[in-house]
Amino acid sequence: MLLFGFTAGLAFRLYQAVLHKWKIKRFIIHILDIFFSILLGISGFLFLIFINHGDLRFYVILAIIVGFGISFLLLRSSSKD
Repeated sequence: MLLFGFTAGLAFRLYQAVLHKWKIKRFIIHILDIFFSILLGISGFLFLIFINHGDLRFYVILAIIVGFGISFLLLRSSSKD
């Protein structure tokens, strides 16, 4: 689940970059945000079912958050160079 959190963070950064580059209207951005969140939630749920049969524990949530944070830290430090 750490890997899922990391890839979710990368996908979120890519999503932000694409939206910033295309300069889409604010109303459409809100709809795309909801769609992206639902898509990420469904993929996380399916990944959770595939990995440990849907057993959601505190350490699983913590691993997703830590993976998401690691991706943000790695991208933030690499963008400063």
